[in-house]
Order: sequence, then structure tokens, then C-alpha cells
Amino acid sequence: MIENIEVGLSDIDTRTTPGQIEFLFRQGNSLVAVGRFAEGLTVLSQLLELNPNHYKTLEVMGDLYAQLGKKARARQLWQLAFNQRATDLNLLKKIGRSIDCSIIIPVFNQLKFTKGCLHHLKKNTPKNCYEIIVVDNHSTDGTNEFLSCLQDIKVITNKKNIGFAKACNQGAQAAANEFILFLNNDIEVQPGWLSSLILTLLEDSEVAVVGSKLLHPDGKIQHAGVITVDNREYDYPLPWHVYVRYDGTLPQANIPREYAAVTGACLLTRKSIFEKLGCFDESYRNGYEDVDYCYKVGTAGYKIIYRPESVAIHYESQSGPQRFTYEDANFAQLVSKWSGKIPIDIRLLAEGKRDVLRPFKKYSSPARANGPISL
Repeated sequence: MIENIEVGLSDIDTRTTPGQIEFLFRQGNSLVAVGRFAEGLTVLSQLLELNPNHYKTLEVMGDLYAQLGKKARARQLWQLAFNQRATDLNLLKKIGRSIDCSIIIPVFNQLKFTKGCLHHLKKNTPKNCYEIIVVDNHSTDGTNEFLSCLQDIKVITNKKNIGFAKACNQGAQAAANEFILFLNNDIEVQPGWLSSLILTLLEDSEVAVVGSKLLHPDGKIQHAGVITVDNREYDYPLPWHVYVRYDGTLPQANIPREYAAVTGACLLTRKSIFEKLGCFDESYRNGYEDVDYCYKVGTAGYKIIYRPESVAIHYESQSGPQRFTYEDANFAQLVSKWSGKIPIDIRLLAEGKRDVLRPFKKYSSPARANGPISL
């Protein structure tokens, strides 16, 4: 129990330290938590006189005003808090922005990875802003039994392995939200992974696809965007992962950029555009359907953005050797469909020589450039 909370501005050294601010915040928050609203509001208001940008206090005071029925004042305080903490999805939801996301995970065996994927999702994603849809492609390793015991996810069970594209399309059809995110089950998302992805779609209506930085377990880059390369040895362009196997701290790989494609292993898109463009092409079998979709998005006039602030560990290609069974046929189909229709980023001229035709475009949100998101 908190007793004798008597704090006035005259009692506080004007040379306020972070420790003193944190002490006041704990005291004010504790008073609010035990229902002593007036006292808590007094302490928190005094804190804001010392530090008007203390976003935790702004958020708590917004919550307090909401409890007192003063919704307009609450939303104003939440907006101010968000202006200081522009990656907080919970604050976005409080100020009235739709951020709900349907996370679609196609699985085929590899129960160990599915468990790890779901564990990291729940650990590192804000609550109450997403649903999980798992599409089980007739796993035989206990996956079905494990999923049947979970109460907080949607499960679609197929009687045979229908492949990645069809499973993802099934999940998208069942999704309740406009934002849909395709996620491989061999991925472990890291803290803060979803914020920059969602914010990119919220801030820029021209963006249709956003992808994450994916790292191997050793910290080396697995995915940092996909470009299109013209290799003189071949008669067709090649989609090419940039910075593969470089260290994840490589400065060039940690800049938001606009690319020709991002990987479907962790890809956020708008459901309305996904359906408008025909979803994933189901004639691909476990390969290149993500690149194909991004090419459709790009030629339709939308942006594909890579956000390195969103980080996940990717164990890559854990579904078994059948993952590569159709690789040659898939690639031939991609070339046949898109050769000559996709702008070339780089032309390889010879060993060690290349011609950069389209410089990798740095990306900054037009909304963020004009200030924080407002209501």
C-alpha cells in the first residue's frame, strides 16, 4: 500500500534527473492503479511540467481520462504519446487507427519450428492487434494434434499437401483483417518486428508490400531485399537477394529501401490489393510465387518496401527436400511470364564489373516526412 504521497513542484530539484522522473512516474502510476485517481493525476501532471515529452506518462494519463469518461482529452494525450513513441502499435490502436493484422502461417511438418514460431510471435508482438491463421498441409509429425489444443488461433487443415501458394491463399481468404502477413513457420520474429511494417502501410497509401530483414541464426543476412539482375551469361533476368551472407549490421542493409521484390517468408500486404491482383499464382509450387506477386504489385504501380527495423531469424528451407522439387519449373515459368516486363536493377558485364541501372532507392514515408501520424 502507498502512503503519504505528498509531491509538489517545490519539493523537486529543478535539475531533474532521469531517476527522479522515473520515481515520479512509478508513484503516479501506482496511485492510479489502486484507484487514487486524483492524487495520481496530480503527481503525473507535475511530472509533465518537468518533462512534457514523457510518453509513458502521457499514455497513462490518457488511460486515466478514458476511465473518467473524458474521451477527447484521452485521445489527445495518446496522440501526444504516440508523437514521442512513433513505433508503438498499442498507442496507434488507442488513437483510433486500424492496425489489426492477420498472420498466415502455412506448415508442413517441422513441428519444432512451428512451436518456436508461435512462441516468438506471442512473445514479441503487441497483444490484441493480430490473429493467427495456421494452414496445415497434411502434416504427419504431430502438428495437427498440437494445433488442435490451441484455443487462440484459427487452423485450416488440408487432407493433402497443396503447396505454399494455395495454402497462403486459403489463409488470406479466411483472414478477418485488411492487413495480411505471410510468415514461414521456420521464422522467429524479434522484438518490435511488426511496428515498422504496419506503419509503412498506414503512412503511405502507395505501398502494397513490406518485407523484413531476415537473418540466419549466426547473424548473417538471409534477406535484405530482392533486385532484378541482367546476367550476360543468360537470356533472362534473375531475381537476386542483395547482401546475402553479409553481417546483419552492414550499414547498406539497414536502410529502408524500395525494391523489386521481398521474400514471402515474411511479407505484409493489403488484402484488398492481394485479391485484386489475383493472390499468389497457384501454378507455382513452393517457389517464386512471392517474386511473381511482387512483380504484379510493381507493374500495377504500387511500391514494395524493405524495412530493416523489422528483424526475424530465418532457419530457411526446413520443410524438406521436396521444397526444391519444382524449382526449375517455377523459375522457367517466372522467366516466361516476366522477361522484358520488369525493370533491370543491375547488369553484370563481366567478373567484378557491373552497371547499376536503377540505384537502390532509399525510402522515407511521406507521412513521416510531414510530421507524426495524426487522427
